[in-house]
Amino acid sequence: MKRNRSILILLICTLIVIPSCVAIEEKAVSPTVDIEMYVPNDDVSTVTIDFIINNPSQKEVSLTSFKYYVYINGERKVSEHLQEELEWLGFGLPVQSLQPLETATIKRIFSITRGYPLEQFMRKGFSNMTVNGSLSINIDNNSFEVPFEKATTVYLEIDEKEAKRAICPNITGIELKTSKLESPSEEITDVFINQSIIITNPNPTTICLNTLDYKVYFNKDGKWVRLFSGFAGGGIIESMSSYRKSIEHRESDDEVIQYLQSGDPTEIKIRGSMFMYPKERGWSPAYFEPSFEKVITTINGSGVWGDVILKPTTSPVITPSPSPTPSSVPAAEPPKEPGFEAVFAIAGLLAVMYLLRRGR
Repeated sequence: MKRNRSILILLICTLIVIPSCVAIEEKAVSPTVDIEMYVPNDDVSTVTIDFIINNPSQKEVSLTSFKYYVYINGERKVSEHLQEELEWLGFGLPVQSLQPLETATIKRIFSITRGYPLEQFMRKGFSNMTVNGSLSINIDNNSFEVPFEKATTVYLEIDEKEAKRAICPNITGIELKTSKLESPSEEITDVFINQSIIITNPNPTTICLNTLDYKVYFNKDGKWVRLFSGFAGGGIIESMSSYRKSIEHRESDDEVIQYLQSGDPTEIKIRGSMFMYPKERGWSPAYFEPSFEKVITTINGSGVWGDVILKPTTSPVITPSPSPTPSSVPAAEPPKEPGFEAVFAIAGLLAVMYLLRRGR
């Protein structure tokens, strides 16, 4: 009897303890977030970040919000901080929740900042990146935060043996126009300089213009005087085509205005450098840093160097069809109106017929 009672007590304890352990185990298991970072093939200036969310538990998990930070070489990119509702994130997830043992991926495209960070990445061929943040979830009406962090080195990875060779684009034309704003007393108050720099891409792939540094000099009385310097960036040069980079500058420096007060310069020199790179992976070299210096002969402060027409278009010349020349065919004579000749002929025939009948 005692033995049966002990067995019964053991069974009851087992039925109580085992479900509790299972519940504790399920409650302790939370989703995990793994991170993968890589440079995509179609745009080397970006890094694809895959947030792989795995639900290892036996319960459904609702995803409520998501935020992350990106650091490049230890510097946090505040602009890449995202905190969004899942409704907006829905394009990254097929549903707003994860079923038991389900995995989903959120994809994000991080653009490496234009300018020096991107050039540094191109020159070195790699970048040290860290991503951290948290994922807000809901399980059985209980909210939790799942933190995550991943530090890795992202490589550009160009195989020189298999890479396609790229040719450096070149400046093929420059157009420069200057204009002056004068006061009622005909004194110069401002100078406006409009530049158009034509860059031709001889490659069968798109080239991205990252930065364009330039300096403009005026030649007056045989002396080069630096007028101004500038920085421009952001341009897409399509394959086998040309791109026009237009730059406008306004100068109101007293020294420059005083220099131009007595007349326009006879020559203008533009000197600078560019940083460009093939947009797709698999091209070598991975970037170009050409420098340039062009002297433009000016008339009234404006001039042209090289070919400034991107796509020459000529209106079709319509040659009028020649009017037919009248030939020297004599005009037809108008028909004569019938006269009395027919009357006499008929009368003669009738007379002949009458004589024949009478003879019979």
